[in-house]
Amino acid sequence: MFREKLNKLVSETVETLGFIPLECLWVFGKSRSTLKVVIHHRERDISSTDCEKVARVLSQRLDVDDLIAGAYQLVVESPGLEREIGHKKEYTYFTGRPVRVVVKNPANYGMKDNIIIGDLEAYDGTELKLKVKGGEMTIPVADISKAELYLDIKKYL
Repeated sequence: MFREKLNKLVSETVETLGFIPLECLWVFGKSRSTLKVVIHHRERDISSTDCEKVARVLSQRLDVDDLIAGAYQLVVESPGLEREIGHKKEYTYFTGRPVRVVVKNPANYGMKDNIIIGDLEAYDGTELKLKVKGGEMTIPVADISKAELYLDIKKYL
């Protein structure tokens, strides 16, 4: 019941500010618990100013609603450069971004290695369409054991 109310309050607040809530995690601690909120924006990267704004408004909202008793730490952050894609709906949020996909059966794709790196072009609910070196590739989500955002550090060297 507590987590449902907390998730609803966080989602409503984050969405009202124009962001997408990706994760709301309540971690109980011995001396102080932590509320971790991960936010995303469809059109741009998340800045530290965005995180501060969401944290400030969310903190005020949590105080007014008096949902959390006792001391807690509020952490608002961006998805990060190499975030693991945890929910299928996140594929739609990260369209256009480079991803690293680990497939269960690389032989199905004529490959020995089970890692595929490419730009996420589309997600239709069951398959990912990736732009990879040499063309495009379609991968059923059922064949994916792990997917994450990918940072090609070589581009920045």
